[in-house]
Amino acid sequence: KETAEREKGEREAAAEKEKAANEAAEKERVAALEAAVKEKAASEAAEREKGEKDAAEKARAVAETAEKEKAGREAAEKDAEKEKDRAGKEKERAAKDAVVKEQDEREADAKEKAAKEAKEKEADAQKEKETKEAAQKEASEKERVATEAAAKAKAAGDEAAEREKVEKETAEKEAAEKERAPTEAAAKETAANDAAEKERGE
Repeated sequence: KETAEREKGEREAAAEKEKAANEAAEKERVAALEAAVKEKAASEAAEREKGEKDAAEKARAVAETAEKEKAGREAAEKDAEKEKDRAGKEKERAAKDAVVKEQDEREADAKEKAAKEAKEKEADAQKEKETKEAAQKEASEKERVATEAAAKAKAAGDEAAEREKVEKETAEKEAAEKERAPTEAAAKETAANDAAEKERGE
């Protein structure tokens, strides 16, 4: 019984510990998701601001180009230079987009791996729980069988003690009857009959 109580306490402590670990993992996962969402929002805002800035730059470049075309060859050379700069910026932006995409793919792979590991841990925990429940059930059954055996042994012991007591009383009465005078034969027979009747009744 003490072992069962101790195992019960250990199971409860393990359950509390597992619960706390699951809560901590959930908080960590939520925090990670929130951080990823914030980072993505910031990146999108920066990209949008950059796009707006590029659009304004492009509009301004077109206006300047229109003005400089009237000035001739010098304006055309300046426009070509600006076009080259724009192409460089677009290339840089494309490279940044590729880096962001690669990072997103790595994060997705990491999330998938974490989900798989969590599922495996959950399956292991369930298996361990079932094993402990089976062990507890087996221990309870053994305790029940032992209790029944003890009760049967006690009953047999009580019965044997009672039978020994009756036999002893009968023997003592028979011995007392043998010591009496022959004239008391009738009383001895009556006492023996009474003892036998008492024994049979018991």
